[in-house]
Amino acid sequence: EFLMSQPGEVYWSAASPTTNVLTACGVFAVGGLFFSMYVEGSGTEHKVLQLFNPYCDEVSLEEYELYITSNGGDIQTMQLAGSLGGGGLFIICGMDFYGQCNLQDSFISHNGDDAYALVWNGEVVDVIGVLGERENWAVAGEDAATKDHTLVRKSEVLAGNVDWAASAGTTEDNSEWILNSSDMWEAGALLADAVGTYYVMTIQLSCDAAINETLPMVNRQLIITGDEVEAGQYRIDAQGSSGVLAVSPGGNVTVVNVAIVNGLAQQGAAVWLDGDAHLTLQSCTLANHSVQQQGTIYAEAGAAVIRILDTLLRNNSAGDSGSAIYATLGGETRLELSGSRVENCTGSAVTVSRCGSVVLSECDVRDVVSTSNGAVVGWSSCESNGSLTVASSYFGQNQAHGYGGAVNLFSFANGTVDIAGSAFVGNVVTGTALSTSSCQDGDAKGDGSGAALGCSGGTFLRLLVTASLMANNSAQGDCGNGGAVQ
Repeated sequence: EFLMSQPGEVYWSAASPTTNVLTACGVFAVGGLFFSMYVEGSGTEHKVLQLFNPYCDEVSLEEYELYITSNGGDIQTMQLAGSLGGGGLFIICGMDFYGQCNLQDSFISHNGDDAYALVWNGEVVDVIGVLGERENWAVAGEDAATKDHTLVRKSEVLAGNVDWAASAGTTEDNSEWILNSSDMWEAGALLADAVGTYYVMTIQLSCDAAINETLPMVNRQLIITGDEVEAGQYRIDAQGSSGVLAVSPGGNVTVVNVAIVNGLAQQGAAVWLDGDAHLTLQSCTLANHSVQQQGTIYAEAGAAVIRILDTLLRNNSAGDSGSAIYATLGGETRLELSGSRVENCTGSAVTVSRCGSVVLSECDVRDVVSTSNGAVVGWSSCESNGSLTVASSYFGQNQAHGYGGAVNLFSFANGTVDIAGSAFVGNVVTGTALSTSSCQDGDAKGDGSGAALGCSGGTFLRLLVTASLMANNSAQGDCGNGGAVQ
C-alpha cells in the first residue's frame, strides 16, 4: 500500500501489512516519465515541454523518444539522451527560448495545433493532442487551449495518459491539466521555479510505521499527515536504529498530527536540515530520541526556517546540546516555537550558534537538564543583530551547569532580547569555576551565574523584560551571581 498520494522527490510504501515497515521507494508503472508542463507562449521563443520523473531512482532518458506531428503531418522523432534523477524535471525548449533549459532543439516548434507523444522503448506512454490531427485542442472546457497557454499537470496525476480526450477533460474538475496564461513565468527564470509548488508529495499515514534507516533525502515539498485516531497519533518509529527525516537545501517539509519517536543519530535524530531547508511541525509529538552530539532537530549552517507549533517534545536527550533543537544559524534563519511544550529532556532544549531570529510564544518548558549553559535556550557566538523574543511562556524547574538556568547568551553582540508576559520559576544554575580567581570572567565549566537568564561575553546587548515573573530561581556555585539575571 502506497503511503503517498502525490508526486515528489521520494515515495514510501508499507512493505508488509503486518510489519508496516516504510521502505525507501515505491514501484511505479512502466514508462513512469510523463509530460508535466506544456508552454505555447506569445512569441516564437516561448515553446517549452517539461518532463517529470516520479521515481525515487535515476531514469535513463535514452529509453525515451519524443514524437511530433506538425500541422497534422507525418511523425517526426527525437531521441533523448542522458539521465534524469528521482523527482527531477527535464526542460526541453525551442531554439529561441532565452531561459534555462536542459535541452534546446528546433524540434520544439509547436504553435498549438501540433501533437506530441512521449515514447518509452517503442510504447507511447503520454500524449498532448492527437498524433496525425491538426487542431487547437480544447482543455478543461476551454477552446483552443493548446494555443497561447501554459498547461501544468495537476499534482494528483501520477503517470502519463495515452487518451488525450480523458487527459484534456471537459471541465476544470475532470481535466488533468491546469490552464495558465501563455507567459506564466518570469522572463528568463528557470521554469521549474514557476511550477515547483504543483509537485507537492502528501503522505497520509493510516497506520503506525517502523523504519530501520533514515528515510530518503527530501529536496522538494513534502507533507506528512496523520489520521485522527482515538488512541492518539500514528507513529513513525525509528526503533532506536537511525534518524528519521533528512531535508536538503530547497526542501520544505510539513508534518501534521504525527508522533516521531525513538530516533538515534549523531545529529538530528528526528529531523536533519541543511542550508535553506524549511520545517513545520504542527500538533506533533517528538519523543524518546537520543542524539550523540546535537539536536533532536538539527539545522546545519544556512538560512533554515523552523516552525514548531502546538507540538510536544518529551524525553529527548542530547550528548552535547539541543535536546529539542540545535541550529547553526545564518542571518536569515528563523526559528519559532509557538504553543509547544518541552519537558523531561537532557541537554539544552534550544541551542543556537551564530545569529538569526528566535521566537518562543506561549511555550511551556520544564524539567530540562543541561550539562552546559542555558537549559531552555543556549545561544553562542552571535556576532551581530541576533534577536530573541519570549512571549507568554513558562520556564520552570530547569537546570543548567554554567550560566543561565533557563536562558544563556554567550558572546551575543549587538543583539536584542525581549521578554514579555512570561514566568521563570524554580530554575537552577550550578557550576564550579576552576579557581575562585576566575569567577569574574568565568571559564569553560561556568561559574553558576544567572539562574533565569545569564549573559557572558556579550557587548551592546539590549535586554527588555516586561510584565514577567522571576521567582524561586537559584544560582549556585563558586560565584553564584544573579539569582534571576546575571
